[in-house]
Formats: sequence, C-alpha cells, structure tokens
Amino acid sequence: MEHRIRPIIMFDSNAIDFMIHPSRAENEEKAGAGSNWDLENAIVASGYGLNIDFYVYEVFMTNGISKEVLERLVDPIEQLFKLQNCQQEPWIRERKRVVDLNSAKQVFEEAGVKDFRGLAKVHIDMLLARWKNGMAVTFKHWESASYVMLLKAVQLGADSAKETVEKMELLWEFELEVLGVSFMREKIFAALYMEGRSQPARDFIFKNIRQSGLRRKLRGSARDLLLPRFAERSLVAHLGQGEFLIPHLLTFDRPLLGLSNPIQLHHLYCRNGDRAWTVVYDFEHLRTELLKAVSAEVLETLLSNPGRACPEKKGLSGMEWDSLVENLESQVSRLLRVAV
Repeated sequence: MEHRIRPIIMFDSNAIDFMIHPSRAENEEKAGAGSNWDLENAIVASGYGLNIDFYVYEVFMTNGISKEVLERLVDPIEQLFKLQNCQQEPWIRERKRVVDLNSAKQVFEEAGVKDFRGLAKVHIDMLLARWKNGMAVTFKHWESASYVMLLKAVQLGADSAKETVEKMELLWEFELEVLGVSFMREKIFAALYMEGRSQPARDFIFKNIRQSGLRRKLRGSARDLLLPRFAERSLVAHLGQGEFLIPHLLTFDRPLLGLSNPIQLHHLYCRNGDRAWTVVYDFEHLRTELLKAVSAEVLETLLSNPGRACPEKKGLSGMEWDSLVENLESQVSRLLRVAV
C-alpha cells in the first residue's frame, strides 16, 4: 500500500479570530502578528491543507452548542476555505487573492453545495454530529485530566520542604495512580515551574490569573494543551488511509508553543498488514532542549519512571473525582491567594 505525506495547518481559536477579525487583537504583541506570522501567507503560499476540526471543537467546548454559536462559525470557516483554494501565483507575486473555484468543484458536488458558504455549513454539521457522538466526552475527559495535573503541579511546587526531584517523582506517582496515563507536557511545565528558570512556562499558568480566577485560567490552559494532543491524534487516525498528515500548529500562545513539542516522531511501522500502524515517539531530544532550563537531576526524573514503587491505578468514581478536584482547587487557591 502506497502512502503520501500531507502537511496540514491546525488552528486554535485565537489564531482564527485574529485572521478573520484583526481588530480584535488584545494587545500590541497580537496586533503586530500579521507581519510577524503572516497568517494568510502560511496558508496560501505553503499550499498546505487545513484542519479546522480542533477550532470548531474548541468553540463548542468553550461556548456550548446553540443556534447562535453555529451561525457564528460559518463566516470564519467560509473564509478559511476560500484561503485554502486561493491560487498561489497571484498571491506570491502581488499578495492578490484569486479564489480557484475549479479546484473546489468536485468538493462542492460531493457535499451537495454550490459555494464555500454551503461547504462551511456542511462541515460544521458533520463536526457537530461527531461532537455529540463521543468527541465531547473525549475533549472533556482530557481537559479535566490535564487540569488536575496542572493543579497538582502547582500544589507540589509550593512545598518548600521537598526537593524538586522528589516533587517530580510524586507528580509521576499521582498521574499513574489517579489518571493511569502519562502527561508529558504537564510534567515539563511542572519541572520548569518548580525550578523557576522559565518565565514563559510560569506565564502559561499565572498571567492574568487574578483577573480570570484559578479555575477559568487553569482550565483554559488545559484546553490549550489539547491542541498539540489533537494534532498527534490526527496523525495516528489517518495512517490506515494511505496518508501521513503532518500537523503544523498555528497559535498566538507562545508559552503553549514552548510546551507543544516535547516529543519527536521517531518512526512509524506497520504490524500485521497495512491496517495496524504503530507510532513510536522519541523523548531524548529533550535532554538538549531543557538542560539549560532545569537541572540534570530533574531532567532525568522527568524522562524516567518514578524511583519508588507506584500503586496500581485504582480508578476514581465520579464523586471521588469531584472531591479530588475540589480539594486541589481549594489548596491551590489558598497557596496563590486567588479566587477559585
């Protein structure tokens, strides 16, 4: 079976809001991003495909499902589809948008629509069906788990009686016992935060936390961390379809970019025919990237298993989980002296 590599651009809501409504830039850094990032050029000149799924799911997660929310999604998605079908030569030569309708004819016919607006509506309806059919549960599960890991990292970081290595071992044990899965990005944040050597990592949690409140700010950070995870999920999901989707993340959240790539794709191999693909990730490059930001001892703890025996995951009930979250929120709220 032949396979092809297909680069795609994956967005979060901040990037798309600026692209479609640049007047909504919240600060000077974001206001200057048009020239620094050249968002439209990243789409048109590259010829990369677009994946707007995460953007739509993020909107659903943040705003819920309503007629108004669905209607607000149509305009930006229509504009993105038009950008994706702009001719490259006029754009590169004189930054002129020339939409190639011929390139979209087959897509229109398959979707049963006449234009990009109709295509946007069909795509939103498709993603809404997926959201209701399990994606909402998946997003909420991963966001909640990430949120708890961030809370635990801040709680452990405030314990002056323990060394950072011991705190990281306790965080390892916590995630394996309570969550049963490894959260490398959250542990990278924890190491940077506990060592106190990386201001961007600290800003990822603490910037504007007093105005936003603990829960809103940290849940927002947990939701941000879903973007790179969704990109990895997209890679694996398409391996059996004859193509490798290589995601490129587009976001204004620079601390998030710093935490987005703790892994590198090491290799892909096929087991038992073309349908059983395995992705193998490599964490070793972190030794070079993080050595200046954390001590060698902390880095070794980050990249290894806990030094002490870890109890088996017990699986929390709904009430136990709610109690865990409430207790962590209360402790971290007192430590940071901010409202929940």
